[in-house]
Amino acid sequence: KFLDPLADKLIVMATLVWMVPMGRIPEWAVALLLARELSITGLRSIASSEGVVIAAGEGGKSKTALQMIGIIALIVGYPYHLSLGPLDLGVVDLVVVGRTLVYISLVFSITSAFQYVGLFSEAVDAKRRRVPRQHVVVARETDERRAELVQPATRDRRRVVVGVGGDEDDHG
Repeated sequence: KFLDPLADKLIVMATLVWMVPMGRIPEWAVALLLARELSITGLRSIASSEGVVIAAGEGGKSKTALQMIGIIALIVGYPYHLSLGPLDLGVVDLVVVGRTLVYISLVFSITSAFQYVGLFSEAVDAKRRRVPRQHVVVARETDERRAELVQPATRDRRRVVVGVGGDEDDHG
């Protein structure tokens, strides 16, 4: 459950790093994405070791989808003349399209990173003050956060589940 998303992130990052010397994506964008991925993966690892599960959300899935489509466009990286039936779109440079999608995914990345840090600190605080034999669930619903007490799954293991606009892959 932990290694599969990590392997996906490593493949994405390696591909982006590979495109820097080709001039398809700037170093600063790759550095920001790499720093974010490493820090959030580390945070999730720490959370997991403390019994805190940071659940994935739609923001991270959107970020991943934008990154994947952007990377495909960067790999193809050729100007194409596009037309849709009678509508002539002219020449579309897929490197520009790919960069734009990666930049948009960068905004999702940074936003969800701040959400992760905020919800992680809330979860740690909730875990410290939690009622014995109950779980604390911190979930993101639209734009407000809520906490509710639920019955424990086991007697000796307590977990805090955090939902955020995260980036865990949806492999199931």
